[in-house]
Amino acid sequence: MEISHKHTLGQAEAQRRFEKHTNLWKKEHGVDVSWNGNQAHLVGKVMGIDIDANVTVGENSIDAVGKDPGFLKKKLAESYLKNKLADVMNPNASSDTITA
Repeated sequence: MEISHKHTLGQAEAQRRFEKHTNLWKKEHGVDVSWNGNQAHLVGKVMGIDIDANVTVGENSIDAVGKDPGFLKKKLAESYLKNKLADVMNPNASSDTITA
């Protein structure tokens, strides 16, 4: 499964926000997150959906490639992730409002 989300925050701010969000996933859902520069590897489960994904935070987009959760959960996973990225990368919202 592949998801790409465009943003206008620049790489540093987008990564700061995405790291904050993944730290909440780690705390609240036990998702394991490892970073190497601007790339993250996430493994765990959120909302009953297994996650095993590589994410690249770029200057103008966040691109994720991960394990397909299967036919029955794919649309739920895509919808959840797209909405979550839109919230986290919203330039009009404070990063203090980021939730898991």
